Amino acid sequence: MVQSLKNYIVKTNKKSGNNNLCYCKACFTKLGKNSLKLKTIIDKTERLITHFKNCRNFHDAYDNDEKSKVFALAMKKSNLMEVNTNDSSNQQLLLQRDSVSSRSSLSSLPSQ
Repeated sequence: MVQSLKNYIVKTNKKSGNNNLCYCKACFTKLGKNSLKLKTIIDKTERLITHFKNCRNFHDAYDNDEKSKVFALAMKKSNLMEVNTNDSSNQQLLLQRDSVSSRSSLSSLPSQ
């Protein structure tokens, strides 16, 4: 989770597998701790942002500037993940190309 999102969630002691669970702070404030409508969210940036985008309470609780900051964090993380994915794809292509060129150079050697 991006550390900047800590201001928008309420942590819990609950877990789902290896993932921590939390509440949207806007939902927690509006609905209350014991509300059956209060849903836990996996404490992962993508999950939190998806909830915030679809959450009426979040949109009501924060002004446009605040929401823009939160959603900009999602864009940054998305762009970083895309760069990392591209880097690993490029490395894989380079490895494949090197592998093919070394095989072709071996086949062109005279046999003894």
